Amino acid sequence: MSAQPIQANSSSETGIVRTLGEIKRKILEKPGVEVDLNPIVKAGADRDGLLDLLARAVMGEAGLSEADRIRKKQQELRSIAAQVRTVTGHAERVADDPSSYLEFRSPFKDAHFERYTDEETQRRADRWPFQGMRDYADWAEREARNFGELLRRNAQKEGDLCIFSLLSWVYSQTGQLFADHLAPLLTDASEAAGQATNFTPGQISKMFKRHVLPSR
Repeated sequence: MSAQPIQANSSSETGIVRTLGEIKRKILEKPGVEVDLNPIVKAGADRDGLLDLLARAVMGEAGLSEADRIRKKQQELRSIAAQVRTVTGHAERVADDPSSYLEFRSPFKDAHFERYTDEETQRRADRWPFQGMRDYADWAEREARNFGELLRRNAQKEGDLCIFSLLSWVYSQTGQLFADHLAPLLTDASEAAGQATNFTPGQISKMFKRHVLPSR
C-alpha cells in the first residue's frame, strides 16, 4: 500500500485543515522532536508530508477516516472504469463505421471502392487508442479490487489505517521503516491530539510486517 499526503482543499474540510495544523504545531513544540524528524527527512521523506501523515494518524474521528477515503476512491475507480469501457465501445463502433468518414460518402460506388473503403476505414480505426483505454479500465478495476482487499484484510483495524499509510509512505520514501523514530513521533502526535497512546518500536515493526508489507 502506498500513500501520499492528502491536503484538504474544499471549504467543507476547513475544520479538518485547522485540526491538522494545530496537531502539527503541537508536535513541533515537543522537546527533542527534531531528533526523530531529521533522520527520516534526511533519508528522503518530505518534512511537511511526514508531519501531515503523523497528524492524520492520530486524528481519530475528525473528518473522513482513512477507510472512508479508500472506499470513496474505490468507488471512483470502478465508476471511471465503467465509463471508459462504455465510451471506448461507442467510439470504436463509430470509428469502424465507414459512414463516419465524409470522403467515403459517394453515390458513385463500385466493388473496388467498397473494398477500398472497408480497408481504409479499418486502417484509420486502428490508429485510435482503444486498447490503451481498455488497459486503463482494466488497471482501474484492479486497483479498486486491491483497495477492497486492503479493507477486508484490515477490517478490524480501520482505526489504524492512517498509521499504516504513514508507515507505508515512510518506507516508500526512504527504503527504511525508522521504527525507533516513528514510535516517539507517534507518541508525541497522540499527545498533541489530546490522546494518551504510547507507541513502541516493536509495535511499529509488527504493524508494518503484518498489515503493510504484504500489500506492497
